[in-house]
Amino acid sequence: MQAALVFALAASADGLRPVRHPDTKSYEWSLPPERTAPELLSHYRTAGYPFFLRGLGALHLGWGSIPSAQLIVYLVSVLLFWSGARTWWGRPWLAFAAATPLLWLDVFELAPLVQPDFLSCGLLIAVVGLLLHLLHRPRNGWLWAALAAAVFATYQVRPATVFLIGWVPLLGALLCRLRPPATWREAASRATGLAAATILPWLAFSLLRLFTVGHFGVVAFGGYNLSALASCFVDEELVADLPAPDAVLARGSCNGGEPTVGAP
Repeated sequence: MQAALVFALAASADGLRPVRHPDTKSYEWSLPPERTAPELLSHYRTAGYPFFLRGLGALHLGWGSIPSAQLIVYLVSVLLFWSGARTWWGRPWLAFAAATPLLWLDVFELAPLVQPDFLSCGLLIAVVGLLLHLLHRPRNGWLWAALAAAVFATYQVRPATVFLIGWVPLLGALLCRLRPPATWREAASRATGLAAATILPWLAFSLLRLFTVGHFGVVAFGGYNLSALASCFVDEELVADLPAPDAVLARGSCNGGEPTVGAP
């Protein structure tokens, strides 16, 4: 009922009108079908969010459906977390208390933006929900596959969430140990399985990028992204100490221009 209310309030307040963000254009670059695999794998954006946008297009949903789709993913993820917490703890009111705050966060301000931050929040919550279900039913192969796919999808949408590769096994071991009568050996066994489910897809994708574009990892965090971060700290004093060619580029950044630095 709360999830339905949140969606209704967002719709009635005109909060589901798509809003372009400065990052939107960089994700649109990946949409044309003529992009080759090496081009996509060498781009400084991962393919997760463009794939999400393509999925909406395949369903014949227009630009205006993006905020609604992102909000639906988030709300369904919260419901998945609620059901997982209820299954794991066996205490409905405790699960209700844990899930309810997720429906009233400031993060909903990001829902209309055509960029991956809000979508990744929903996917991260879904990962935790699937983990709780999996710990309750560790012999369910579909849950293992769903968790591995959810972790992979989350850091493909937003690479900063790649920490899930190590965090999910550690959280799984801790939760397993906190639930008696599980022993440390059982917790370590569960963590090993979770590590395989999270690390192997990451390793396979990283090796694919290594053999395709010569770079190991989910995405190139350097180059363009690093220049954008560094430009925040550029001032006139620093520009004066740089060699002439670099000073021209830095001065444009200092004055509000965009440095013309390509992705590696």
